[in-house]
Amino acid sequence: MSAFKVVQDLGDFTVTNATQTTFDSHIIRTGVLRIGIGSIRDGCRVGVANTNTIGFTSAHIGINDDTMEMRYAHPAQAVVTGITTGVNTILTLSEYDTKLRVNDHVKILGEASQAVTTGVTTNFVGYSSMTYAKVVNIFGPTITGSNGIPNFVQIQVDYDTSQYTLPFVGIATVYKMGAITIKPDSAAGTKVFIEEIQGS
Repeated sequence: MSAFKVVQDLGDFTVTNATQTTFDSHIIRTGVLRIGIGSIRDGCRVGVANTNTIGFTSAHIGINDDTMEMRYAHPAQAVVTGITTGVNTILTLSEYDTKLRVNDHVKILGEASQAVTTGVTTNFVGYSSMTYAKVVNIFGPTITGSNGIPNFVQIQVDYDTSQYTLPFVGIATVYKMGAITIKPDSAAGTKVFIEEIQGS
């Protein structure tokens, strides 16, 4: 058995019937899952999707199987250097090859940022609540200078920040997200245990 490191414990997932169920989203750290199954219900298909219907790929684990490892995605993240507010928000990123793609879902984390709404100053409340926004467009990379090196790219996401009137100031990172989706084999349902891991 090869050694591995648990990067994040995504939790125990129970479905009590045959309905395909999508759970809360998580930041994709390594893109490799380790999946175990309980013995009191049935097998299932396990996958990770952008939403209930977009980007769903899965693998099957049976009730008598041992654990299974599955590569489901590649992580993607980038440093945010600017935010243009609007009904669809535009994020300016410092890297030009971010691995983020249209239809990816993203979350933004940061600190020491300011936004103003109805005259009240908040600390990153508006931007940090961007927890599951979909990338709808990618602009760039932008080329500047005589060396012709691309210096940044912008992504547009379907998150409304039009109520914030001060510019983004601070440090932030945007991360690609995924959501565990489970389809039990039968009406008996299923219970699985999932960790995101990194091999040794």
